[in-house]
Amino acid sequence: MKRVSLLVFVFSSLFCLITDSWAQNQAPMLDSISTEPSLYERIAGQNARELSSHMNFNFCTTEHTDFQNFEFTESKFKIRRMRWEIYGDIAPTLSFHFRQNLNGSFELSGMENINNSIEMAFVRWKPTEKVELMIGKQFLNVSGYECWVNGVDVREFSDFNDYFNPCRAGVTANFHFTPDQMLGLQLANSIPNTLDKYLPYNVPTSIEKSKAPLIAGAQWIGYFADKALMLQYSASFGNMAKNKNQLMLTGGNVWKKGPVTAYLDFMYSREGLDTKGLVSQLSDLTTTAEGNAQPWAPVSAQNVEYFTTIANIDYRVHKNWNVFVKGAFETAGVYESNGLKNNQEVLFPKGLYKRTWNGQLCAEYIPMPERDNLRFYAHLLYKKYNYTSLGKQLGAANNDMQRITLGLVYTIPVF
Repeated sequence: MKRVSLLVFVFSSLFCLITDSWAQNQAPMLDSISTEPSLYERIAGQNARELSSHMNFNFCTTEHTDFQNFEFTESKFKIRRMRWEIYGDIAPTLSFHFRQNLNGSFELSGMENINNSIEMAFVRWKPTEKVELMIGKQFLNVSGYECWVNGVDVREFSDFNDYFNPCRAGVTANFHFTPDQMLGLQLANSIPNTLDKYLPYNVPTSIEKSKAPLIAGAQWIGYFADKALMLQYSASFGNMAKNKNQLMLTGGNVWKKGPVTAYLDFMYSREGLDTKGLVSQLSDLTTTAEGNAQPWAPVSAQNVEYFTTIANIDYRVHKNWNVFVKGAFETAGVYESNGLKNNQEVLFPKGLYKRTWNGQLCAEYIPMPERDNLRFYAHLLYKKYNYTSLGKQLGAANNDMQRITLGLVYTIPVF
């Protein structure tokens, strides 16, 4: 027991000293049933005890070579992801899950009174086999395989998930009607921090604080065809500020059998305030299309909507090799005009602003297929941004981005 305590102390201290995407699900980074021996088991040897708690450490490092419109821009190494987690049972009906993203912001959230780098800090109570409650900081009930699957397995996210922060304090009740059917009901904070710290651009002066910035959501998950097919759909609605609401409709369709994993995601978000900033960023361009300085200060757009669809096919061609091809199509626009330029013109008129195409190809080498937690990969990304006349009026220009990535991702079971 002293060795276990020592290990916890050493690794906790290490994580406190170590100073990409939000989209990570609530499943453990490495499940407790993994055949990979933990560091504790290696040290303790035959004296190792069976523990009710587990600790994992996730590390991903890459070398990026970026191109803009097929012209080389830069090449660099990057520590892309460092996370650690601890989860386990407190009692037969009570468990916990804690996870921290070491690449995230370490600023304290004044609204939720927790460090922004903490992704999860909740307790799960399961009074019966069919009912469970999760209380604390957790992930919103948002469907879609790219958002649902562990972020360790995603090489490049769609813009929707890459700029979406799903970590919120709240409560969730899950009802397992059958082993293959589940309904989740959730009430959580609609914004994880105050508006001025949460929105990526300045809050419009006309916006008033909400007295109850909450979001309610429902999620259904069903398994079919001997669990090879999983359908996951959710709807959420909440208030962000006075008279500013958010609606999210998301769905995922997953086929996973044998060497094939395929999914098709649909995500739609209608936001009173632009939480992702992909429309708002157009007000931050330094020059207009004519080359003049912008006559207004960058500001968060209002009444925006985003739509994303993602298609992906993974194929395990060999026990040591996996390949996948992935594509995404996304749009960003405004459903109701807002903002003023010099108190005369509308800054964000109603309409579509941008279309984005995203194509990916990846080959992964798995040196220890029986464990599957260490992967080397080569990844190709092509992304095309196509702006409409509304986007171009704010100074945006069509462009392409290409990236070649060589990476390593390793999830280490500590105990």
